[in-house]
Amino acid sequence: MRMLLTSGGIANEMIRDALVDLLGKPLADSRVVVVIDAILGFPGDSSTLVDHLEGLRALGWAEFDIASLFAGPASLVESRLRSADVILGYGGSNLWAAHAWRASGLAPVLAELLEQKVYVGWSAGSMIFARELDRWPAAFDDLDELALFGLDDAAPAVALFDWFFAGHLGAD
Repeated sequence: MRMLLTSGGIANEMIRDALVDLLGKPLADSRVVVVIDAILGFPGDSSTLVDHLEGLRALGWAEFDIASLFAGPASLVESRLRSADVILGYGGSNLWAAHAWRASGLAPVLAELLEQKVYVGWSAGSMIFARELDRWPAAFDDLDELALFGLDDAAPAVALFDWFFAGHLGAD
């Protein structure tokens, strides 16, 4: 399993170099698919998302794909995930992102691909693997987020880690 779990994405040269080491080849020879479901449910200005995507694209990938787990039949999304060298889970709501993997039926595919691909988590995309994700809404006062997305509860996309994590300390 090759994972690079970050708070702010591929934000500096050290993180970029770590990604290249995990890949074992240059980014120019690598295909990435950026899964953006975690951010899609939030209303308002999406210019930060666009800026982040442009920054990711500017890293010089051989192929740069952007996907939603609900963008067509699961088999089509699955083929896009399988064709990538890197699956990048973008930030937003970790509760919605984990739900989207499960609700789309693609969580088992993700579990399989974690053994074959490099996975990069960006904030929420890093937190979807917490075994105790069900405890987070109450612990971090995110019950309003459950309500916003119409979720009754939270669960990990793929339960991998025993951690309880509060990211972006000091953020508003």
